[in-house]
Amino acid sequence: MTGDFRNAGPERDRVIARNFQRLRGNITMDELAMRMRQVGHKWSRTTVYSVEHNERRLQASEAYDFLNVIGRDPDKDLPLLYELQPTVLELAEYKLMQYRIQFHEAWRKLLKAKEMYRDILSYEETHGHITSEQAAKSLSMEQEREEHEKIAFLNNERMGFAPEECYLRDFPVPPQEKSNTADETQSC
Repeated sequence: MTGDFRNAGPERDRVIARNFQRLRGNITMDELAMRMRQVGHKWSRTTVYSVEHNERRLQASEAYDFLNVIGRDPDKDLPLLYELQPTVLELAEYKLMQYRIQFHEAWRKLLKAKEMYRDILSYEETHGHITSEQAAKSLSMEQEREEHEKIAFLNNERMGFAPEECYLRDFPVPPQEKSNTADETQSC
């Protein structure tokens, strides 16, 4: 994947430095410096280090010869120096961010589900479908499960069986209150 480098000077230089280091691979800095000297460049180990750490820009003729001395075809492989290829660390940071977003979304859903549970519990008790003792017992059991979840989370333990996917839309909702509308009175 090649990037659009218009007006991206410093970032372009960082990408080239990173790709230079990646392409060097297992060739030592001293070995690369020696190979570059053999093709007419006054390179040392320090030169290689400076290019890799973006302290010195790679000249066009050096880029061509660099690719040649590492066994690449400069005419074909020059774009490899410009590729926006993420490092392993950047990939790990991206994955970590994805998991944080998923965790945040799951946490938001959990809080919403708890709110919906309390609404249903209140509805059931208010409408006489359960006694206040049953409501208190249900709430107590839910609080115990929550404590167990916290302990399991802190100990990095699995919570047990969980469905593959869980959606708030599948959460039960209390029935809507019936109102005396014109339609209801006309049916009598």
